[in-house]
Amino acid sequence: EQSMTVKNTSKLFSLMIDGLYQDKYGSVVRELSANAIDAHKSAGIPDRPFEITIPNGIVNTFVIRDYGNGVSKDDIIKYFGTLLESSKDQENESIGAFGLGCKSPFSIVNEFSVTSIKDGQKTTVLFIREQLDTPRFFVIYEGKTDEESGTSIFFEDKSEKAYTKWVDAVQRQLCALKVKPIIHNYDEIKYPEIKMFGNIGFVEKGLPRDT
Repeated sequence: EQSMTVKNTSKLFSLMIDGLYQDKYGSVVRELSANAIDAHKSAGIPDRPFEITIPNGIVNTFVIRDYGNGVSKDDIIKYFGTLLESSKDQENESIGAFGLGCKSPFSIVNEFSVTSIKDGQKTTVLFIREQLDTPRFFVIYEGKTDEESGTSIFFEDKSEKAYTKWVDAVQRQLCALKVKPIIHNYDEIKYPEIKMFGNIGFVEKGLPRDT
């Protein structure tokens, strides 16, 4: 008896990330927000909002920041650096468990960073994917800190109309959350009304805009 093997890991990664997410901006917001929500649940602060910074053309960095217990350097490398590796596959209360969501930024950009603070130790790891190759990672900072625990995922998005794409994604993906995130670089997110058809909720195509 022999086990099947995977010949081309870069092609597999491309299929799993590029092929999985059709609505790339919506998927990144949804997946990373789910991780932030789970982090707050695990830390016993489910009613505390996480934070999102939207690129606005002046500041081009997207950031999502939670205030959970944080992640150690080894676990950042394990869970962010391994396809299908998840810390939540044995947890019934967690939203995600397939180990794909935390890599979702690669569906939009070629590099992103993770900074996590756990037990007074701050770690930043840079993940890079070049020419659709298998991603690599580099630990770029380790040190003591008195900052509040939690995890930030951040990357630059200088693409055309990035601001509108991120606002739309936040409106659509997070409109049903009981605890809405704090949004930076935007005055006030206007979430669409959720319509009900029996037990099914849906959002109409048009999104509320500032006038």
